Amino acid sequence: MRKNLVLNFTVLNDFNISVEDLLFLYNLFEEKEVNIANIDLQKLQREKLIKIITDEEKTKYILREKSVELLEFLTVEIPDALEPSKKTTKRSQRTINQEIDGRIELFRDKWKGLKAGSMGSPKSCEIKLTRWMKENSKYTFDDILKAVDIYIDSLHGDYRFLQRADYFIFKQENNREESSRLSAYIEEIGLPSRDEWTSKLN
Repeated sequence: MRKNLVLNFTVLNDFNISVEDLLFLYNLFEEKEVNIANIDLQKLQREKLIKIITDEEKTKYILREKSVELLEFLTVEIPDALEPSKKTTKRSQRTINQEIDGRIELFRDKWKGLKAGSMGSPKSCEIKLTRWMKENSKYTFDDILKAVDIYIDSLHGDYRFLQRADYFIFKQENNREESSRLSAYIEEIGLPSRDEWTSKLN
């Protein structure tokens, strides 16, 4: 078994911390060397996540109970059989086409009525979904729909910055590296809901 830290962006937003903050806390938790560059230590102390102790010109950072509970909650054990090195069976183009055939509108309908123009074109969604599923063969079309639900729920009804359906799958702008919000949110499938982790931490 190995331990992995899960990135749940909903949890990070509610705790008002960044990914860098979380990694800093995790390294403290694991008693590893920490890098305080770009870390707002005073903010973490105000949020009651750490305690800063200065003694004889030496500064120590102590995890508060709130941090320990958060890190224990976000740490999962993964069996060796699920190590990334394990071979993954690739699905054929034909299999992928069969899985998404006639279902593109199910995907686009998730955006329906939320924001003008947010559904994207059917063709663009089909092309990008086909490519994404070929590159991420362990996920099904139903997994994708669940990831969309998690993304939309995370906006809490404020759709001003809602990402268009086809951009949610893949987006590249101004010659920057291509990003996929779908890839980020699909990893949250099966994680505890907002209510579940809130009740546990309280």
